[in-house]
Amino acid sequence: MKYTNGTKLTDADLGNIVYTPVQVNAFGVLDAITNGDLTTASRLIDASAQSMSPRPEFLGMLYWGLKHMIQTVDLYNHGTKSAKDIAAAIGMHFFPIVKNLKYLDFLRSHVQQLETVFHDLLDLDKNIKS
Repeated sequence: MKYTNGTKLTDADLGNIVYTPVQVNAFGVLDAITNGDLTTASRLIDASAQSMSPRPEFLGMLYWGLKHMIQTVDLYNHGTKSAKDIAAAIGMHFFPIVKNLKYLDFLRSHVQQLETVFHDLLDLDKNIKS
């Protein structure tokens, strides 16, 4: 109020100031993608958008997960077959890599689409920040 020289706090002011924590299900989106369930992935993305969840957190989790899916496929295609070795190469815990390897056939057949979405998310992030 001091900054804007206002005398009354409106509902719109409160909406712009107050942050309400919302649970984001980016991992659910990643799971749905690896299961090939794009309907569920789309539904979870829509639910996140409608709940006004923090976009940077949600986008960050999506491109973090997509990046590791793409890296897993790339390393596997170049001869690194062990989840432990792949995890060490990309600097993460091996559990998500084991999960990615479970769906390797699907990820390999869709790696071009995953790369496109990954690059589109990076472009979106850059455009939001600039």
